[in-house]
Amino acid sequence: MLRDMSENTGKTIRNFIRMREDDFEYLLSMLTEQISKQNTNMRLAVTPRERLLITLRYLATGDSYISLEYMFRLPKKAEEWKEISDGFERKFGFPHAI
Repeated sequence: MLRDMSENTGKTIRNFIRMREDDFEYLLSMLTEQISKQNTNMRLAVTPRERLLITLRYLATGDSYISLEYMFRLPKKAEEWKEISDGFERKFGFPHAI
């Protein structure tokens, strides 16, 4: 879904997040440093663009977490997040690292 967004026109982005593409790009440029995360050996970080798209989609539509999960392929359950966190703690000794 997100790959499709980067390849489509501003009209598609506007329909998806209820914001003009140039406004989205401006907001992204202002927030990128604050919302960036680093990749780890366990997983690739969610990019600032993806984070902002997910947030704006939620704010624009009020979609449920389940809907966003399918759209953006987020973990389904708290247990999955816990497994990721536990694996990170076992491998690197950092607890609660999500």
